Amino acid sequence: MTAVAERMAATAELLSAPPFSDRDDAVCRYAFTPGFAATVDHVGSLLADAGLRVRRDRAGTLWGDRGAPGAPRVGVGSHLDSVRRGGRWDGVLGMLVALEVARAAPDLPVRAVAWVEEEGAGFGQLLLGSRIATGAVDADALATAIRALDDGRPFTEHARAAGMPTAACTESAAILDGMVAWIEPHIEQARVLEDTGTRLGVVDRIAGFVQGELVVEGRADHAGATPMALRRDAGLLAAEVMLRLEELALTHGAVATVGDVVLTPGAMNVVPARARLTLDIRGPHDAAVLGTLEEVLAFAGERAVARGLRTDYRERSRQPATVLDTGVVDALADAARVEGIEPLRMVSGAAHDTMVLAPYVPSAMLFVPCVDGLSHDPGEAVDPADAALAVRVVTRAAHTLIGGRDG
Repeated sequence: MTAVAERMAATAELLSAPPFSDRDDAVCRYAFTPGFAATVDHVGSLLADAGLRVRRDRAGTLWGDRGAPGAPRVGVGSHLDSVRRGGRWDGVLGMLVALEVARAAPDLPVRAVAWVEEEGAGFGQLLLGSRIATGAVDADALATAIRALDDGRPFTEHARAAGMPTAACTESAAILDGMVAWIEPHIEQARVLEDTGTRLGVVDRIAGFVQGELVVEGRADHAGATPMALRRDAGLLAAEVMLRLEELALTHGAVATVGDVVLTPGAMNVVPARARLTLDIRGPHDAAVLGTLEEVLAFAGERAVARGLRTDYRERSRQPATVLDTGVVDALADAARVEGIEPLRMVSGAAHDTMVLAPYVPSAMLFVPCVDGLSHDPGEAVDPADAALAVRVVTRAAHTLIGGRDG
């Protein structure tokens, strides 16, 4: 194993446990938990040691910069937050690649960025940091609508408690200044690369998504004394919706998930008065995503009337499918070929900050295989040699994209 591969593996291992995770059986850190704060501080110190000027934006995104003011930059990075029971490489891989690129090419004008709250585990909003930087989320939303899933307090309160004056969050746009390209290295989170025996994938499109929650209101009744025909059972409608969602996703060519269901009052001997279920619908074509959503909501409304229930849908976020930049895609593919690898052209079914940045900065992604396709799980694993290969490919592509100019 090369020194770069060993260093990346060791850092990923270090960051997978307390104090860099808020639990010891999995990676858990989201804005602005103690584990997240410790991780940002540690990675920031590593970027500074690599010669980058390190700072935090007004909403908590970490970035490190090299090059003269106003000079073109190539952005490289991903995120450091995690799902609530995740693995050691998701997001972290992109930041370790950015760090090693900075070490390997001290004259390259690079900007390493770790976007805050990519996963949405803390505030229920995917890709939050990049959407703040591009103006898709404003200060009012951060102060009112976007609230912590744990305690219901607004993002702004949590950020200020962590030392981030988010009232000036528009200054986050400075991260994009002078950025002539953006590259996000990431684990694949599936097993296409592994099954095809390919060491790298170049992503030229990212699937769009919509996320929200459906609330069903019924009536709590005694589970033994209430006849079936007289019940207004919110749980039964939730079950119907889940099954119908599967059918619609298959019909439209989308993927759909109900990942969280809560029945209230949650007692064995009480008919559920309320059901809350999350909806996550994704696909490479927007028509498939929106068609699935519209039809499942119509179905829920019709069945609610039939059962004497009420439904309410609250959307959390949506992002259209995104075609990535041909020039950046080609630069990555050409760099991989120089390294003796014919990369696989791929569509990412998972959402990434790159899809938010793509309309503003020429962007692409580089995928590294993850063992058995396992992601968002403590068993998540990457071959460190593949991670080190990604460093070489991104470094070469960045030199191409910057056109040989020094910062």
